[in-house]
Amino acid sequence: MSIFLDLIQSLFVRGSMVIVMLTLTVNLNDALYQRTKYANTKAHVGIVADMMYDDLTQAGYHATAPVFTILSSNEIEFKGDIDNNGSVETVRYYTVPNGSNYKLYRRVDGGTVLEVGQKFTSITLQYYNLKGRITSNSDSVKAVRANIIMSVEGATGGFTTATKDFKIYPSNL
Repeated sequence: MSIFLDLIQSLFVRGSMVIVMLTLTVNLNDALYQRTKYANTKAHVGIVADMMYDDLTQAGYHATAPVFTILSSNEIEFKGDIDNNGSVETVRYYTVPNGSNYKLYRRVDGGTVLEVGQKFTSITLQYYNLKGRITSNSDSVKAVRANIIMSVEGATGGFTTATKDFKIYPSNL
């Protein structure tokens, strides 16, 4: 009889170990999935921010005044030689509502509109004068701050948004 009890106990212990291992595997896979989604979203936001940053560093380069033609919290248009070929381009970034999120578009010299990204939670632009105060006067802009936020799809806790916040002081202004 004790042999049967030993067999039943060992079966119970092995079953418990299998359940613990399966639960751990499922939890680790879920954590890996969420971290991967966060890393991908963060990379996407970083690429968009880098593109905006690179363009904005060239604001005013070879351009005549006014450099900025549109200034709003979700749209900017400026002149500058962004490809360093000696000719001045007009670059426009603007957002379009897409349900509860936003799409970001980029247009250079009135050409083809490029969708830079979608599903942004918010994209906010602020403009600063020489004294570091927020301004809406296009002639006095000396710095631009961009705050880009994107929700991480499928995130249930922890890292639910990816954010990139930068302030650029174009040297040509």
